[in-house]
Parts: sequence; structure tokens; C-alpha cells
Amino acid sequence: MRRTPLLLFASFLTVVLSTSISAQSLGKETLRGLKGVYVLVENLDADTERAGLWKSQIQTDAELKLRKAGVRVATETESINDYGFATLYINVGTNSLKGSNTGLYAFNVTIQAEQMARLARLPATLPPVVSVTYEVIGQFGTVGESHLRDQLRSVVNDGIDTFLNDYLAVNPKP
Repeated sequence: MRRTPLLLFASFLTVVLSTSISAQSLGKETLRGLKGVYVLVENLDADTERAGLWKSQIQTDAELKLRKAGVRVATETESINDYGFATLYINVGTNSLKGSNTGLYAFNVTIQAEQMARLARLPATLPPVVSVTYEVIGQFGTVGESHLRDQLRSVVNDGIDTFLNDYLAVNPKP
């Protein structure tokens, strides 16, 4: 019986922490001079799709936000052939907390910019490799099953907003 209040408090604390941590980012300067981004959304798990959130929705939401902000959305081919584009990688993971019979899901959202980079100590001898150069940090929490789709979509959109703020800070519109 005492586990329910403790679980509710832990859930509340997790949501509060996820909100405050998600506003931080790494490597804003690594976005300077980019021509745009290619959006790559990782496949979603079955629980997330059963809750009504699909990869295509996240892809469309992200690309629309980027275009509205004036950021060029590249094709996959453009991003492979032109190092002036980064890949904006979005991963949404969920895990049902079935053992607790609460209907809660733990979630984690990762948003990263990946770019081609070389090792500074061996720039001429090794080809460039894909490297994570920017990340929106710590988007995690718990949510009830009935709110899973809307909460995840909101968290992803907040992360895209954080990325856009940083991108536009170092790539102002003319």
C-alpha cells in the first residue's frame, strides 16, 4: 500500500526533472554554418504505435517546425553527399512499467545532430566519420498510457524548439 504514494512521487519528480533538464544543450557552436538538416526518426516500438504515435507524425512535426523557422530540410541523398548538412536524429523510446500494474510508461527522447568529422590528430590519414556534435539533453520521464502519444509528441516538439533556438542563434536569418 505504501508503494503507491512513493511511485506517484517518483513519477512526479521524474516529470519535473525532465522538464528542467530538456532545456539544456551541448555544442551549439557545432551548428554554425550548416546549410540545413536531414531529419532521421528512429522506428518506434509497438507500445508507442498502439498509443497512436507514428514515426511519420514525428517526422512531419519536426520538418514542419524546421521549415517554418527557415531551416532547410535536406534529403537523405543531400546529407550524404554534402557535408554542409547535419542529420537531426530523433529517437523515442518507451518501456511499459507492467510490473507495477499502474498503466505507466517510462520514456526517453533523444535529439542529436550528427555530422561528418575527422580526428584532429590524424586529419589526413583517416576518412571523416559520423559523429554526434550536438545533443538536447535529458528528455525522460513517466506518463500514463492515455497520455503517452500527446506527451511524447510534446516532448519531441520541445526538443526541436531547443534545437531551433540554438541553430538560429549561430545561424541568424539575413
